[in-house]
Amino acid sequence: MFKSGVSAKDHQYTNKLFPGSTLSNPPELEASDSIDFAPGIDGAFPVEFAEHDLTLDCVEGQIPAFVQGVYYLNGPAKFGSKDLFYHHWLDGDGMVCALRFDRNGIQLKTRYVQSAKFQAERDAGRPLFRAFGTGFPGSRLNRTNNGLESPVNVSVYPFGDHLLAFGEQGLPWELDRKTLATRGEFTFNGRLNAASPFAAHPKFDSDSGEMFNFGIFFSTQIPKLYFYCFGPEGLRYRKGVALEYPCSMHDFALSKNYAIFYVSPYLLDIRCLLREESTLMDSLSWEPERGSRLLILSRSNGDLKASIPIGNRYCLHLINAFEQENTLIVDLLEFDEPIYGQYQPLPNMFRSGCLVSLPPATKGASSLTNWHMQTGNVLLKWMYITLLKCAIWVENPSSSVTLNPMRE
Repeated sequence: MFKSGVSAKDHQYTNKLFPGSTLSNPPELEASDSIDFAPGIDGAFPVEFAEHDLTLDCVEGQIPAFVQGVYYLNGPAKFGSKDLFYHHWLDGDGMVCALRFDRNGIQLKTRYVQSAKFQAERDAGRPLFRAFGTGFPGSRLNRTNNGLESPVNVSVYPFGDHLLAFGEQGLPWELDRKTLATRGEFTFNGRLNAASPFAAHPKFDSDSGEMFNFGIFFSTQIPKLYFYCFGPEGLRYRKGVALEYPCSMHDFALSKNYAIFYVSPYLLDIRCLLREESTLMDSLSWEPERGSRLLILSRSNGDLKASIPIGNRYCLHLINAFEQENTLIVDLLEFDEPIYGQYQPLPNMFRSGCLVSLPPATKGASSLTNWHMQTGNVLLKWMYITLLKCAIWVENPSSSVTLNPMRE
């Protein structure tokens, strides 16, 4: 377990790209045969980025007149405080950037999300909460004492008239769309609260105006996936779906009629997390012998349509999902094992690389491997297309079905 003893004051140099920001001086690497898969990435991890209001000049050419609007980004940007330098990429406090294109030119505005964590630590002048990969004596959990206090550092999306910044396992925080000033935690008209599990990658339907999201209840006895549907008026439904184990899940995919979840056996032991100084990384374990599954839920009511065993690999992000006639196609990226360990130690990440998995028959070859799973009128095919893409076809899904694989 990592206990950060790196002094932020002892590892600093000037950030020429962002004046006012102090960067950590990357520690000397141990002599090894490792390959640097991300050269120069250490320059992206300051102790703290400064907030900015900038007007950007076009270096070459002209911005087309039809390019109008705002591009929002969110990500970790504060990686230390006083004598503590964070260990993991996902430890950093979230900063939202707004890149605005209008008749007056291009403006860039950056502001920290004034989350409960950010405000409390700013007022105290020191870190108070344990983080994804950093623990220290006396570090706290969240207000409900059932997980981390979110640094709100993953994503940001407009939803109706609201601009919402998201972090893992916590409610989003609303920002002013123009000034990026933090308005407060967004509870969806009081229907959710600080104890509601909520993920950082919601999905949106621009035609219906709906937002969908999920959260994991990490109980050792009754782990569940909670699936949410929101309309412009607020929460429409919340549906709990039983899981075989309390697993870490970061993302999902959405098609016209379905929500698709890749359930990997990356287990989170909540009892470990509740122990003093334990980080989330300390509490995660990879148990591939349990197997991975695809869960397919109905968008209309959250009912489980299919639970499909698909091997024992890991998926952090799904790429896309869409439907063609009676076929559901899902694109995703698989790894042999979880990659959160690649996000540390800061600032020297990705030293061992990440291997994308293919079945043995396709490694080093262009051939395709198919699995057919059939029960009644349900036919499932799982096909690896390329190194970075696979697709899943589900034809004529019944209202509720669990499929058992049969190798073709």
